[in-house]
Amino acid sequence: VFVVEQVVRTHAERPPATRQPPTNYEAWRRHHDVAAAYSLPCPPRWRVEQLDDATLTLAHPKWPDSPVTVRIHPGETHHDPYDLAALPPLLQGQDWRIFEQTSALGQEGAATQGLFGYRIDRDLPPGEHLTSVLFSAHGRTYELSVRYPLGFAAPQPLLSTYSAIVAGFSVNAPLAPSPTPPVRQALGPGPFLSAEEALERACDSLGEELEPLTAELVPEAEARRLAGPCEAFSGHTDGLWVLVVRTPLAARTQTVRLFLEAATGRELCREEIDPGDVPAPAATPAWQPGILDDVPGWATSGLQPRRWIEVILHEQALLAWEGGELVRRMWVSSGTARDPTVTGQFRIYHKIVSMTMSGPDFVLPGVPHVMFFHGGYAIHGTYWHNNFGTPMSHGCINLSQSDAAWLFDWAGPRLAEDAYAVQATPCNPGTLVVIH
Repeated sequence: VFVVEQVVRTHAERPPATRQPPTNYEAWRRHHDVAAAYSLPCPPRWRVEQLDDATLTLAHPKWPDSPVTVRIHPGETHHDPYDLAALPPLLQGQDWRIFEQTSALGQEGAATQGLFGYRIDRDLPPGEHLTSVLFSAHGRTYELSVRYPLGFAAPQPLLSTYSAIVAGFSVNAPLAPSPTPPVRQALGPGPFLSAEEALERACDSLGEELEPLTAELVPEAEARRLAGPCEAFSGHTDGLWVLVVRTPLAARTQTVRLFLEAATGRELCREEIDPGDVPAPAATPAWQPGILDDVPGWATSGLQPRRWIEVILHEQALLAWEGGELVRRMWVSSGTARDPTVTGQFRIYHKIVSMTMSGPDFVLPGVPHVMFFHGGYAIHGTYWHNNFGTPMSHGCINLSQSDAAWLFDWAGPRLAEDAYAVQATPCNPGTLVVIH
């Protein structure tokens, strides 16, 4: 859509030439096929013949090898613009484009039924060409074709007559609306990736570190509404993760919007956007442990993390969760009343295989499998006592050495092979820790 902003100058000039119908076009007799429910104009002195397979041919003695043919195929031909991999059979492997019947002779050339369909062009050896127009109605596809030589041998009167036949083609009964693409308006049943998993797929897709800005789990229709050039991404899916990230790969704006299939994380499209167009994150219900059933759509919303650690202080227990499924329960020793353990929601931000811990009244060399989650607070293995189930620490979460080793391997951020320590990043996030 364009808007005229200013008229600079006008010129008195002849209007552009339009294609006109042939002489006496309105007087051409019409051929009616009642069984196939269509009719078309027949040029004077053209021979009309109905073949055994219901194909109609119109031929002129001057061009006996270039008849206009009408073939009827069972089933209508409509393509889904969002799923080009599922083309109708008549369009597969063809050079095709959308065709409007009014364009056959120009908008003012002749009255038409206003049909929409497809034009297919095929080069045929040696030096010939085949043009076909497909119209669909009432469970049928009508294919109007003409074969002709290329170059200076192309008979323009033949092609003009073919255009006039296409323009005058009509179906006998009123047309039904064309089917619309099956764009999904609501989220499907899932299961879908969590926001953490979607971000991991984004990191894999972009192949480098990035800074996440927003993440939304939306139905297909909403994703197409949000998109710019990506509006026509291919395929239909139960849901999409739409992630906006900051990355050096976007040379102009440093900001990219990614569209990922929500169930698999497969990238469907990416587009560079202006940072000013990044929407403010939508308000979502705060996720809390123990009330998962009260959070609407928690299983598909991404609110619930994939893996998380719950520490229940009054039970002196640590629980490792995979979504809503308990994976392992471990006894702990948390901080004493003098040095209490912090409560709240945190993330592991640093892991180290072993380190010396010290304070005003202690020095502990070789503390194994240390996972820091808030300042100097950490979950770690313990070799100096075996009194798990009782508060004993200076605020950290003490685990047995075997439990700490298991949790160290299970929780993020991932430690590279042969590495001694790792810092959490957006592409290698730390596991959520909930202490209450």
